Amino acid sequence: MTKLACLFGLVLSFATSAIAQSDISFRWPKSSFPVRVVVDQSIETEVWGYGPAESLFQEWHRDTRAPLFQYPITSRPDTRSSTNVRTYVDGTNGVHISRTWFPEVNPNFLSVVYYVGTMQIINGRRFVWVREADIFLNYRFFRMSSDSTDMLAYYTPRVVLRALGHVLGMVDDPHRIDSAMYPYFTTASKEAKSTDTDLWALNNVLTTDTPFKSVLKIENLPGGEVGVWSAY
Repeated sequence: MTKLACLFGLVLSFATSAIAQSDISFRWPKSSFPVRVVVDQSIETEVWGYGPAESLFQEWHRDTRAPLFQYPITSRPDTRSSTNVRTYVDGTNGVHISRTWFPEVNPNFLSVVYYVGTMQIINGRRFVWVREADIFLNYRFFRMSSDSTDMLAYYTPRVVLRALGHVLGMVDDPHRIDSAMYPYFTTASKEAKSTDTDLWALNNVLTTDTPFKSVLKIENLPGGEVGVWSAY
């Protein structure tokens, strides 16, 4: 997506280059929760004009029986290669800014998630038990800002909130502009808030097998695991 597309409030991310992989689903083992999240320091300094990192993550478990994330949300220096995704596979879940993007990923995606887990085939259907997920924001080809009044930029807290929803298993909701999973960028959808309907849906999907939104690539990793690129 180009900057011009941003101005006209078009869909947040294209899926035209994604592979049709409707038979692939994923699930977090119950033992994964609450998951540990570590964010890059650049996220802290540039994104959280919205407020403390915890307040954004907590939007996804205002109505759940137990926290979905470990608090406090911690940060670390941006010392890893932003063009080699495997340097981020470290056993923790992360939110990262990429200013150079990845050679294997189409630049037209606003954000992508790299899932790591174990692939199983059940009744001919591929299934991934996720143990780690890393969110990458495409700062190389998109303008983002934590200033909700900047009409020429994507509102980063909302981009992160939606990506977190997808990581937990949520799907886009194109029918409710107030939903955190509303897939279109408009001036009326700049709030980074979840709704009661979002939380009701989340409670349902946490116990089901959720299909990946769009699969860009599946690759084999050491130890019999797989890495799955998914775009949002």
